[in-house]
Amino acid sequence: MKGKAASVLVIMFVLFFLLFHYPLIEIFNTRQAVSGVPMLLFYFLIVWLLLIIVSFRVSTKYLRDKEDGD
Repeated sequence: MKGKAASVLVIMFVLFFLLFHYPLIEIFNTRQAVSGVPMLLFYFLIVWLLLIIVSFRVSTKYLRDKEDGD
């Protein structure tokens, strides 16, 4: 199970690295606003929140699996 958790974390890292990479950031760097919040800031907040939620889900799943195996 340790190898599977490590591979999921590596995939997560690559995915979120690409989401914070220049070409995607440039797409959202516009003067438009979402509910008064600039689009680029809104993009950063959504991706950051998604990173936290996915990290939490992955860590609790693998910690629960580890506790069940003991």
